[in-house]
This record gives sequence, structure tokens and C-alpha cells, in this order.
Amino acid sequence: MSKPMRKWEELRCRMRTDPAAWFRDTPIGNRDLDLLNAYPVSFVDYFKGSFLRKVYHMKAGEGFKQTDWNVEEDVESKQMIASAGGKLIGFDFPPSEPTDWASMTVNVNIQAPPGQGFEWGYLSTSPTNIRIFKGPAFTCELHPWDAMILRDCTPNTSSMINVSKISRRKWDILLMKCCEDFDHPWIVATVLDAGAFDPLASHRFLETSACDCTFSH
Repeated sequence: MSKPMRKWEELRCRMRTDPAAWFRDTPIGNRDLDLLNAYPVSFVDYFKGSFLRKVYHMKAGEGFKQTDWNVEEDVESKQMIASAGGKLIGFDFPPSEPTDWASMTVNVNIQAPPGQGFEWGYLSTSPTNIRIFKGPAFTCELHPWDAMILRDCTPNTSSMINVSKISRRKWDILLMKCCEDFDHPWIVATVLDAGAFDPLASHRFLETSACDCTFSH
């Protein structure tokens, strides 16, 4: 007897069969379809501990800050991403005020199964690589099942940087917002190898925070 699907698995199946319901009138490229239909990668535990974690951000002339992306901060976090170049699709938020961002990095927490050479780490990207899709009404009228695509994510903690099969590649990530966990509503649904990456040529490895995470300028 097969196990019942978790909500994020059901949402992934619906998005695979009807991606236009999320993308609406925006283009759906082959890279998007490849991500929606990607097979599991070995270094991600999809059932425990892999979720959108937090945003590191700094305005010009101000200090470094961080925002945990939980249910309470979800709308504000979406608007912050949009103000830094991310795309919101299907939402009716008012236009974001122009903001002079000196730095912003979005971090996805990755929990690894045993035998992967690390226990956990961040895959990170910038807001310009992010699209957030409002879930169609048929998923839930009160709390639509939103989706998020993050492109060109790279390791952002030393634990993952030291694993060459991960650190030498870029990764696309599909997140699903299920709201079953108040603290971590956005769950990793699929991860796709997006091509080669040279850590030595990346700005992301030039500055490290006290928690061993790096952030971009």
C-alpha cells in the first residue's frame, strides 16, 4: 500500500501537470520544466530539514541584518525580494518603494542524508534569480499554495563548500509554500544541476559572517 503524499508532493504533482496555472502569462522555459520534473538529488533530504531559511540584507550606509522567512514575515519578505529585483507573479501587492540595497542573499537550508560529506548547509542566490508564483485559487482559496523558483544557487557554508560535487556546480531549486510549519513554510520540492560553477571567481566567497555564512556585495 502506497503512502499518502505530503502536501508539498501533491503540490509538485499539480504544478507538473498544469504549470500554466502558476506561471500565468509569463514564459515557461525548458529549464523551468526540467526543474519541475527533476529527479531527487542524493545530497538533499526532501522529507526533513530542507527549507527556505532566511535572507541576509544590507542597505547602503546601514549595517548587516537578517530576516527569518517564516509565515509571519512571508508578505514582507516577498516584497523585499521584489524591491531587490525579484519577480512576483500573480500577486496584487502595491509597487515596492525604491531601495538602495548594498547586499542581499537568500538562503535555502539543505539537510543531507547520511554519507554525503556534510550534515547541513545553505544553498544561496540573489533576488534577481528568484521568481515567486501565487498559487491558483483551486489549491486553496484562503491560503493558495505558492511556489518559488531560485536559479543559480551555490553553497554558502563551509560544510558544503568542501564537498566538490556540490560546490563546483550551480543549482536551481523549486520551493513550495505549504504553511504546515509556521517557522519554515517553504519546503524544498526539487533541485536541479544548473551547470558548472567556479568558487574562486565568485564574490560570494570573499566575506564571511560570524555564523560561517558568506554574503554577497
